[in-house]
Amino acid sequence: MQITLGGVRGTAVVTNPAFREFGGDTTCFYIVGRDGEEILIDFGSGLNGMRDRLSQSDRPMLALMTHYHLDHLAEFPVFPRIYRPGAPLHIVGPSLNGKEVKDVFAQIMAAPFWPQQIEMLRGELTFEALGTYHREAVMTYGGLEVRWCPVHHPGGCVAYRVDEPATGHSLLVATDIEWPLSTKEERDIFLHLCRTPNPVNWMAFDGHCTPENYPAHVNWGHSTWQDGVAIARETGIQQLVIIHHAPELDDAALRELERKMREECPGAVLGRQGERYEGAEKVNP
Repeated sequence: MQITLGGVRGTAVVTNPAFREFGGDTTCFYIVGRDGEEILIDFGSGLNGMRDRLSQSDRPMLALMTHYHLDHLAEFPVFPRIYRPGAPLHIVGPSLNGKEVKDVFAQIMAAPFWPQQIEMLRGELTFEALGTYHREAVMTYGGLEVRWCPVHHPGGCVAYRVDEPATGHSLLVATDIEWPLSTKEERDIFLHLCRTPNPVNWMAFDGHCTPENYPAHVNWGHSTWQDGVAIARETGIQQLVIIHHAPELDDAALRELERKMREECPGAVLGRQGERYEGAEKVNP
């Protein structure tokens, strides 16, 4: 199972050359299973840069939504697949703020915001509500298993874990989580997701805030790299990748953050747009 970091920036797109190393596009991940299963996590602007990597076949594709803030939806209206007949796209997401996943996508495509409304699209779109969380819930997609749990974020959000039993690979994406404000119950269910059915190989974790600026951003819905390191140590995660970089942090600032983090946790890294991992190992471009 392979994962590509399509976009690792939070909140807003940045395009200045000083942001080139880590990338300026917002959250999107692309997962490919051993048997060719394709999963997208979120439709951030990072999806645009992955178009050449996505399979052009008409086999079904699964999209998992963590939540519906605009930096995680921005690329959906221009995703070519939604206009192409015979290319199934099944979108699964949580019900948040009284809105089902289909309602949200219909709303962002509604006039006057976009010229093509959801009912006019030629692509084969289907929608499914994620349903009420319980610890034993597993969604099967080909040879992959998807688990999830709610996390602490304004308006709600979920983290996803994907396992491939045939290879033993597993990954967990926890974007937009505020660990310092998480309740004991929220922490318990997230740590359970990290550990079950076994310690996850690879985790992408929200490190939008720095320890210095977090007090000014309480209730914004984000964590620090220290939170990610503590969770990785507690649960035995092999590879920690910090994501959702703040839009004001350029490459020089992020390199300095990474240096500090690696002094405390040598194996941890800050995610860079376009990177690929096979299991817990980075794959050369």
